Amino acid sequence: MLPETPSKRAQAALQQVSNFGANTSKTKMYIYVPSKLAASPPIIVAIYYCL
Repeated sequence: MLPETPSKRAQAALQQVSNFGANTSKTKMYIYVPSKLAASPPIIVAIYYCL
């Protein structure tokens, strides 16, 4: 049995969220939801601000 290659797997991608409130700093928000989601998955939030 050969290992599964990335091209054969279902690929999930980042999705941009454009309507998340007043956005005076022009911040962008993206979410990532894997193709196969566990029953009670953890949530990870990362905020990075760059001048």
